[in-house]
Formats: sequence, C-alpha cells, structure tokens
Amino acid sequence: MLKFIASDLDGTLLDGERRIPEEIFPLIREMTKRGILFCPASGRQYANLKKLFAPVANDVLFMAENGALVKYRDKTLYLNPIPEELIGDALDAIRSVPHVFPMLCGSENAYIENTEEPFHTCARLSYDNCIKVGSLNDVIGREPICKIAIYDALGSHNNSIKYLPEKIPFLRTILSGADWCDVAALTANKGDAMRFIKE
Repeated sequence: MLKFIASDLDGTLLDGERRIPEEIFPLIREMTKRGILFCPASGRQYANLKKLFAPVANDVLFMAENGALVKYRDKTLYLNPIPEELIGDALDAIRSVPHVFPMLCGSENAYIENTEEPFHTCARLSYDNCIKVGSLNDVIGREPICKIAIYDALGSHNNSIKYLPEKIPFLRTILSGADWCDVAALTANKGDAMRFIKE
C-alpha cells in the first residue's frame, strides 16, 4: 500500500517561473484523504516551503535544507546540522575563494553578511527568513546551522566546487545550481532523511 510520496521542487514540481501548479493542492488533499503523506523535499528553507504550500501546510511533511531538517506541523522531527566547532573554519575556507558569498542557513533563519547584487536578491528568493548581520561568525551558536549556501558570482561549477571540497574535507560540498553550492555535515542528505522518515 502506498503511504508516502516525496518530490523535489526546483526543476521538478515547480514550473519555469518557480511556481507550484495550482492543481497540486487538490491532489495533496486527496492523497491525505487516502492516507498518503506528501513531502516536498528541497534545498530550500522551511519557511519558504511552508509559504509555497500554505493551502496544505498542515497536511504535508517538509524536508528542507537538502535533508538536514524535517518538520511536520511546525514540529522538528529530524535535524542534522553542521557541528558548531566546524563552522568557523569552514567560513574561513569559503571566504578564501574569490567571488563567493556565504550564507548560514539555520533551522529557523538564514544569515547573510553581504548585500552585493545579485547575491542579495537571489538569497531572498528561497530564504524568506533572511537576516543581515555584521559577520556570520557572530551567528555561530545562535541556532543550529543546517548548511552553508554559497553564491558564486563566477558560476559554482567554474569556481567554488573546484576548490572547496579540498579545503573543507570535513564537510560535504555539492553543487545546488549554476551559481550555488551547499556545504553541510557529511551525513546530511535527502537519502538519510528519507530513511529516518521511513523508520
């Protein structure tokens, strides 16, 4: 018996304008009636996912931050953050790569220290709870950090992804778009989050 359906968003469920097709909401309601739990699985922030799925937010399970955070009806069920003691060294390594802009993605808020464009606008597209701070180092310890999202003005495949895996081997670095890559705990991924949900 089918009990659970998960779907990626960007490039999968969302249209070319990054919108959810309206017909998805009646489908989710029907799945809920049939005892099937739907899960948007995304690298996006929980607040952004909840806003996207507002008409059915109480009916879905949210997998946010590429699997580092799973929430249901605002309750955190699973959290796999970057170990706090590794964040400062990771930020130093990231800042050593030219033309990159890091953002700390916490369990509740995202934090930026730069407002240069187009980074500032791009950061706010997927992160509704986005706070400007003087230094990202000041945020360490404020809340669990699910990942460090990195905007790369030169293109992530041409620049940051070439250097960061070697500079921060104690964390996992993956491409997350033409201009973005993500740094997370070695065990933070959608697969492990899916296994947790299954259990």
